[in-house]
Amino acid sequence: MTLFAEDATVNVYIGNQLAMALNGKEAIAQGFSTFTQTVKASHHQNGQFLAEITGDTTAKATHYCTASLITEEDGTNYIQDNYIRYDDTFEKINGQWFIKTRTSHFISTTKRPL
Repeated sequence: MTLFAEDATVNVYIGNQLAMALNGKEAIAQGFSTFTQTVKASHHQNGQFLAEITGDTTAKATHYCTASLITEEDGTNYIQDNYIRYDDTFEKINGQWFIKTRTSHFISTTKRPL
């Protein structure tokens, strides 16, 4: 949560459907906690980050993530692989960059027994 501005917003799309809209750092923390409460382990690999600084205090970037989540259902462990594109805007506050808005696009998700 240290990466987000206090008044940040996060919108999560699964396919073309808005699945979650979060406003403010506290709501983002609660939304992320609810989403991950059944996750036993996770691995995120981010790459292809390209940022464009649009002023002294603003920037935007697009980057991609593979997020693998391990969950348990009825005594069986599952692995869920998510392929995500993040569209972010950033704001520089007191000399530090923070995420101001994040739009997460879950492009593809697969799930299988582990």
